[in-house]
Amino acid sequence: MNTFNHGDIIASEHNEYKILGNLSQGSFGVTYRAENIRTKEECIIKKFQPKKESTWEKGLEQFNREAEKLKKIEHNQIPRFFEYFTKDNDYYLAQEYIKGHDLIEEINKGINNEKYVIRLIEDILEVLSFLHSKDLIHRDLKPSNIRRRETDDKIVLIDFGGVKEADQGPGTNLTSESYSPIEQYQGKCYKSSDIYAVGIIAIQSLTGENYKSEIFPSGNQAQNNNPPGIYQPDRIEWHRYAPNVSRELADIIDKMVMRDHKQRYKSAEEALRAIQSTGIRTPLNPPIRPIKGTKAPDTVVVAKNKRNIVTAVLVSLSLSVIAVLGVFAVIPVTGKYIENLLNGGEEKVKLNKEFSKDNIKIGYPDNWNIIRSSDDENILGNLAEFTPKKVSKSCNSTKITINIQDLKRVLSVQEYKQSVEEEIKKYNPQAIIKDETQTSTSLSQKNAYELSYSKKENQCETQVLEKGTVKNGKGYHINYEGTKEEYEKYLPVAQAMFESFNIEDEK
Repeated sequence: MNTFNHGDIIASEHNEYKILGNLSQGSFGVTYRAENIRTKEECIIKKFQPKKESTWEKGLEQFNREAEKLKKIEHNQIPRFFEYFTKDNDYYLAQEYIKGHDLIEEINKGINNEKYVIRLIEDILEVLSFLHSKDLIHRDLKPSNIRRRETDDKIVLIDFGGVKEADQGPGTNLTSESYSPIEQYQGKCYKSSDIYAVGIIAIQSLTGENYKSEIFPSGNQAQNNNPPGIYQPDRIEWHRYAPNVSRELADIIDKMVMRDHKQRYKSAEEALRAIQSTGIRTPLNPPIRPIKGTKAPDTVVVAKNKRNIVTAVLVSLSLSVIAVLGVFAVIPVTGKYIENLLNGGEEKVKLNKEFSKDNIKIGYPDNWNIIRSSDDENILGNLAEFTPKKVSKSCNSTKITINIQDLKRVLSVQEYKQSVEEEIKKYNPQAIIKDETQTSTSLSQKNAYELSYSKKENQCETQVLEKGTVKNGKGYHINYEGTKEEYEKYLPVAQAMFESFNIEDEK
């Protein structure tokens, strides 16, 4: 069988493909990056070329299956099928080339970022849910078969040679070390078999351990009814390698990688609902290790009003550029910054003081006063109140308040938000509450809600912004309240203080 070099031409009945390079070689074939000479579109050409003659029949069955399934599947995060053809008794498959990188490049760095991992699992499960809805099982999910597309940072599933219909019964064995559950070594597979592989990827992301680590069972261990080492009979024991993972996420991953397929999530859709119940969804571009330490930031950057930015640019573009460069010149290398800034127009807010009580820490400016509610360590309710030293005499209502509630039962963030809304309505029946919560809303690196509303007391009308979350059976929320005249003025300070708020684990 011939191999191809850069510049060689492979011709089908309708197209000619110019080889641009060799991407990989597996047990059943060679994968080339190529260009369709007619359309100028980059693509992948897979040539069926088994390493062993004895695997020819099995390999060709798998190769044909990939072509057949890709031809029928249409999804934005699955490579497009172009054509399947034979040439000089050789078999070829042409499909879309996904420009980007394999997931292994991300997770091998040891992300150790819970929000990132939750988002990653969610993204994989969203595509996998489409496959499962078609009663298809991928059977070969692993980081090298998942790509991050360069154009939009979306997850793309590749390599459909192992795809099998859910109701086909036993088929050819297809396993990948560490990523395949026990039933695949026994010639069986279920939708939950794919869920197992996603769980392994999640553990890799949290621990930074590669698939050959002692955490993960080898093929022999996976088939052993009494596996040795740390691979326990019911699940993988990985927690000591990632001790800071929340119980909520750990429980979801544990269920994904249960040894008995009946104890796992039955499908990607079911697993997706579980992971979405965490409510944490944050941008992934790029994945960054979380900043260590809990010291209040020296400088926090917040965005100005967008209209002012546009006006400033129109008045003097050159001065704006100089100003922006000046801001970045004085920003310290250390510290924590509010993400997702509007382009240009950053305004510095210095939080050069820190309030700390029990397991709560928050930064605040030195031109603000603090009123502590009590020195009683067990007190709940209003923990502390912050007010500007210079505030207008009318109403005198600009303040930021930290509140803690001891919950009677364990609540999700959504349930806690509903109870807070009921409380607001109880004392402010005329209040119009606007739910500002987004999938990325967080407080102290936990999923959170965000509400805004106005209220009127003693002829004083104020605007309120509130963020809250739950942790360890307690509800935490911060309120920023200001008069209409003062609200916008002190909003950047409130945003910076919200960002600096930290709930430490209770000792």
